[in-house]
Amino acid sequence: MPNSIFLFDNLADAATLAASSTAGSTMAVANVQDYQRTRFWRSGAGTSSYINITLTAVRGVTHAELVDLNLSTIGTIRVQAWTDSLGGSASVLDTTVSPTLYIEDERTPAHFGVGPFGRGPFGVGAITQDQARNNTIIPLGATITAAYWRITFADTAGSYQQCGRLYLAKAVEFEQNLGYGWGAQPVDETVRRQSLGGQGYYNAKDRRLRLRGNFEWLTEDERTRMIKRVMNWGQHRPFVYSIFPESTNRGLVTTVYGRFESTDITNPQYGQSAFAFSVLEDL
Repeated sequence: MPNSIFLFDNLADAATLAASSTAGSTMAVANVQDYQRTRFWRSGAGTSSYINITLTAVRGVTHAELVDLNLSTIGTIRVQAWTDSLGGSASVLDTTVSPTLYIEDERTPAHFGVGPFGRGPFGVGAITQDQARNNTIIPLGATITAAYWRITFADTAGSYQQCGRLYLAKAVEFEQNLGYGWGAQPVDETVRRQSLGGQGYYNAKDRRLRLRGNFEWLTEDERTRMIKRVMNWGQHRPFVYSIFPESTNRGLVTTVYGRFESTDITNPQYGQSAFAFSVLEDL
């Protein structure tokens, strides 16, 4: 099992994007470069579409990541890259994968859905793919060095394609993996009030996920780079963190698009550095 990864520097955010189609000006492809995942790109009507990405320079990429992709379980994602031009002759990558979804039997796990109990009124009723939060990480198998990329979405079960955030990034990965004791905590920020007579009143909020863990053994170089990274990133810039980046099951609830909630870099003993952290999912 590969080590857990951070995706910090999203090369797609500074890239030039062009979509094969767009449903309207409020759902333009530039929305996938917005930190707010609720500002999404939506294709025009059809069962397939693509996004062209031209980076500002030739850069190395190890992973693609799609936040809140609305494909069904029979959908596919094709990732292509070229060194000469979009659709050119110098292809360096052409891979097709299936999306990673939170949907289970047309419903969503209780703490990831919408409505008072995560699915709908009183915890029942299906939600749409557009309402489900999900993260599809695509490991590219190696560092792909290219400036021209295309991501193609196909889904015969849907009438359009939709995505909240699109990442092309080189993963930050430590030599020693996350230690045992990591946690995945559903966070419910529902406001609860009680009347004088004891009646409960609830202002339901969407649930979010908190991931916390500890890298117990960092090299000196890893410690230095992580201190600089945390100081630069702070708690205001979002990123992607995945405990199991290549898992198709555990990865469903162990990957978040969020921000640092807390960080602590320590020196437990001579020659040892540790990095404890907590990441809170963005809604």
